[in-house]
Amino acid sequence: MYSLQIVHAAPHIASWSPISRFFARFPDPGVNVYPWLIAFLVFIIVECVAYLISQIFMLVITYTAGKGMFKDIMTKVSNTTFHYYDVVPIGRLMNRMTSDVATIDGNISNQFLIVAWQAIAWVTSIAVIAGATPLFLAFSFIITLAFIFIFLRFLPTSQSLRRLEMTSLSPLMSNFGALLNGLTTVRAFCAQSQFQDRVVAVTDAFQAMDHFYWYVDWSTR
Repeated sequence: MYSLQIVHAAPHIASWSPISRFFARFPDPGVNVYPWLIAFLVFIIVECVAYLISQIFMLVITYTAGKGMFKDIMTKVSNTTFHYYDVVPIGRLMNRMTSDVATIDGNISNQFLIVAWQAIAWVTSIAVIAGATPLFLAFSFIITLAFIFIFLRFLPTSQSLRRLEMTSLSPLMSNFGALLNGLTTVRAFCAQSQFQDRVVAVTDAFQAMDHFYWYVDWSTR
């Protein structure tokens, strides 16, 4: 009877994956739970170490990119001609410098991590589902083509709206800088209301472009 059970169970055991065979050696959790806890602890440690390595790697990349960009910006701005400052408003220059450096220092590292984790999750999900249902590969191929088509339409729109958002922010920063530099003159001629009206107008223009950009960005998530 026992030998017959082994013969019938052998083909089933042979079809197991290496991971299933590894866990098959563990005792029943109801009898001895310690090997399962140790295996779970090992998985957690490996995940924490991998996450720490990824964070350090992204920190080094972000620091190197931010330092290089800031050095290039300061070199070009310091060595430019005086005519450049006569043509380009200070608010536009400050806007471009602060927004570009802030993008490198803050948001871009998180975006890289999100893209990396999403890519890993997508590949592993496709591999697992395709292993159980190979017919799903055809359906996933159609979904991938649809995503690429939508992304190619979304990217130019997002770039244009982002450019309009940053362009509309420059007058706001220019007006605020002019108000700080000429505050005494503004108070002397009682021109506070004119500057307030202009700040409200440029703020409305910026918020309109900002809402358009974030609406398109969040609607694709």
